[in-house]
Order: sequence, then structure tokens, then C-alpha cells
Amino acid sequence: MAPQLVVVIGATGAQGGSIVTELLKSPEQYKIRALTRDLFRPASKALAAQGVDVQQADLNSGRDTLIKAFAGANIIFGMTDFWSSGLGAVEVAQGISIVDAAAATPTLSHFIWSTLPDPVTISQGKYLNVHHWKSKSDVTEYIKSRQPDIWKKTTTILFPNYFENCVTYPDKYLPKN
Repeated sequence: MAPQLVVVIGATGAQGGSIVTELLKSPEQYKIRALTRDLFRPASKALAAQGVDVQQADLNSGRDTLIKAFAGANIIFGMTDFWSSGLGAVEVAQGISIVDAAAATPTLSHFIWSTLPDPVTISQGKYLNVHHWKSKSDVTEYIKSRQPDIWKKTTTILFPNYFENCVTYPDKYLPKN
């Protein structure tokens, strides 16, 4: 059987990078296409040196750019980064573009979506301003309600925090005296 093509969004970051690292261990099963904003970053060049097909794609460029980047994909790992813009509306728009482009990929058999739970729902309305969680959960709801065919192919993964966040961003993640 021919290797499946896996497209990984965020392949030069912590989440996507860990997925690429694991997929590289099974070259007989998977071909990897890494999407990045910057082809000339050292991390992008390092992936290319390992045989990864590295392509430029900006999540803010919209659905059509992603449709081209997803061409031939069997599996897509989709994720967004709230912190690059700091705006929930931007993250939701990026997520919807990813989902809609995935829906337009006829070869797709599995969509993996990195998300977080709805903070308003799980806190019973107590936490209304956890925007970096809410925007991800809004995209998940979009998949369920507006793209049911993709939802049938979707696995959601919850990556709340990395331990490294405590070291990298102590003011955000560690308690204050």
C-alpha cells in the first residue's frame, strides 16, 4: 500500500513538530507535507533536510490557499495559534478556512483537529473571557454543525498546556505571590 499523505499545520511549532517527529519514524506508512508561513526559517529547512515536503501557507490567506496546500491529502492535522494575533475572531476565521479547505479535499479520510473545550460551558458561565479556549471550541462547533461530513472524519485532540509553558512564560502560567 502506498504511504498516506499527511498534511501538518504548524509543523515547525511544538504541536505540529511533535507529530512530524513521530510520523518520520514510519516512512513506509506516511509522506509528510509540512505547512509553514516561512520556508526560510531554520526549522523549515531542517524538516526539508529530513525529506519532508515543506510548503508555504498562511492561515490568514483564506480557504483557496489551503485547498492547494491540502491537495492529495489523506490525513490533515489542523490547528490554530491564538497568540499570533491575540484575537478570537482571527483564530475562528483561520479555523473555518482550514475546515472548509479540508471539506474540499476529496482524498481526505481523517481530519485531526487540535481544540480546547468551551470555557463558558464547562464553567457554567463563570469564565467568559478565556478567548484562546473559546475560539478553538467555536471552530469545533462549526465542524459539528456546518461541516457534518468532515465531522464524521474528525478526531479532536485536547492540548491544554505544555509544562514548558511554565518555564517559557512564567508570568502567565505560574502562581504569583
